[in-house]
Amino acid sequence: MHDRIRLIVRRLILALIFLFVGITAVSFISWLILQPQLPVVRVDSLSVSNFNLSDLQTNARYEVEFTMTNPNTKKSLEFERFLVSVSYNRNLLSRGWLGRVSEVRKMNESGVKIELGSIPGDNSWITTRTTIEIGSDWGERREVSLNVGMVGLAQFKVSDWLNTHSSISVSCENLRVAFSSNDTSSMTGKLRGTSDCSVYLL
Repeated sequence: MHDRIRLIVRRLILALIFLFVGITAVSFISWLILQPQLPVVRVDSLSVSNFNLSDLQTNARYEVEFTMTNPNTKKSLEFERFLVSVSYNRNLLSRGWLGRVSEVRKMNESGVKIELGSIPGDNSWITTRTTIEIGSDWGERREVSLNVGMVGLAQFKVSDWLNTHSSISVSCENLRVAFSSNDTSSMTGKLRGTSDCSVYLL
């Protein structure tokens, strides 16, 4: 009788130990997934061409180059479909979709480039006031401060079967673009230096 009781007690203790180990493992894995470090995003280049101060709705082209850094030591990072926009203050100048970015491995970085253009008839948000303000900035400093934003989905991967998705917003503000031409009907500009961006979970 006593031997049977001791056997039951031993089995109960083993079951509790296995339960504790299982809960600890699940908690650790959950922590790895649910507590990722946010990526670091930097604008390396912003080039503007065919920029017409009197007609911002046609012909202007924007080429943006980013560096995306994954600071995580346990998780790879993959940026999925992102909506990228270029704006002046809160006035949208152009936008477009950035497709899937190659996987950024742990403690590594990757360069990304996107080209955006003005689409006639789709830029009704560009007001006369916006045009006047941009012209005033250019007249004072021969440069215009633009903003670049990105909103989309990122995947943090521990393994092929263990991953999590997060919606991410990237804001790159006050990008000083200097223009070298005095021909206001077709100007070309480039970013002064580089600029770090703010990254948020949505």
